[in-house]
Amino acid sequence: MEESFEDTESQASASEAQNTPDSIDSQDKDQRDEHLQYLLAFLNRRLPSSPKSPSLLGEVAWAEPKEAPSNTWYLSSDESVLPHRTDFSNIRPLTEKEIKESYIVVGGELVSAVLNFDQVTVWQPMVQQISDDFRFDGHHGGYVGDQQPALHVHFGIQDGDLDLATTQNLIVLYGLFEREIERWFPVSRRNNIWCLSVRFGMEANADCQGPDMITMKPLSTTGRRYTPNQFVSSVYATQTLEDLKTAVVGYPDPMRNGIRSRARDYLAVNISPQRSNKPTTIEFRQHHGTVDGNEIKWWVMFCGYLLRYAHLLGQSGHTITDIDEPVDKPNSAPPFSYVENLARRKSILDLISFPEEGKKHFIDQAEKYQDEEFEEDRAYDDRLIEERIRRVLEGEETGEDMDQDIVIDLM
Repeated sequence: MEESFEDTESQASASEAQNTPDSIDSQDKDQRDEHLQYLLAFLNRRLPSSPKSPSLLGEVAWAEPKEAPSNTWYLSSDESVLPHRTDFSNIRPLTEKEIKESYIVVGGELVSAVLNFDQVTVWQPMVQQISDDFRFDGHHGGYVGDQQPALHVHFGIQDGDLDLATTQNLIVLYGLFEREIERWFPVSRRNNIWCLSVRFGMEANADCQGPDMITMKPLSTTGRRYTPNQFVSSVYATQTLEDLKTAVVGYPDPMRNGIRSRARDYLAVNISPQRSNKPTTIEFRQHHGTVDGNEIKWWVMFCGYLLRYAHLLGQSGHTITDIDEPVDKPNSAPPFSYVENLARRKSILDLISFPEEGKKHFIDQAEKYQDEEFEEDRAYDDRLIEERIRRVLEGEETGEDMDQDIVIDLM
């Protein structure tokens, strides 16, 4: 589990005196590392201001680059988290001059040791401790901004490695229910450059976003567009995890074709390859940055339940397409297959038998982050996809031409 956060502290130390208004963005790496060392000492209970209770995290290590033993929590800097002190004024009603004179704002990343998902009584108190330790008291604490900070959760298989069937099932589930899941988070975490839609690969075309992706070419020149059946078929047609990653992202491995881009890793659900300090994992990137212990707990629980459901299907030799049952056939809609109708009829939380308390949490989150403009866009998308399904049944292929015709019809 990774947490990108922004830390503030206001003691008049010698190091703070060196922090000039010109360095307000915390761009100086040496200075950032120095202040993160202060935070490290705080977490390890070495400062007078540290919590008096013993730490449940053990000794938190300093890790540059971002590697540490699997049984160790560690703190590191992160170049993608460079907060601005004026953003801090959102939670402290101070002038820019007062903030410059009194506060240091530094971004970093706190990464957990490898934890056993089933040992909730072990990791849940750790999550709550982080929430308590970073609670802002008016002078010290952690906060998260509106855009960059994120909570990333990595899941792997104990005493083994991720298999293709489990990963395919998980990607299919997330993609089919993506519109429900994304409603639990701020609009800023819905298909942005750091958290691309799982459906992105199927819809990839010349309109790619972000500087890292401008030179990339689509895997397919047909300009396919999303339908549930086509998405599911493309996932289950893959033969390796790398092929699966390519199918979902829509672009080949940059190591194979000379393209240097990290955008391949920026999906809401990323297949994170094995490294020296970790096995292959599924990285869930959708969640906004938070130090709220309750939010972290339920998101970790959801990711774990989802992976377990996908794993059980895979172990029994089943895919999502094998789960068949009667479907609704509204008069105004084409005859939906089970896959096409699944997300219309069920909540992902019901499908994976999520606890009732957790269901309520995500219902509350959806209400909290409801956005009318977003809902209007998604309602239009739903009508567009429904019309694509109807035309595919009549023998047409999805693509730009089809969508242009549909737009005319819907208007």
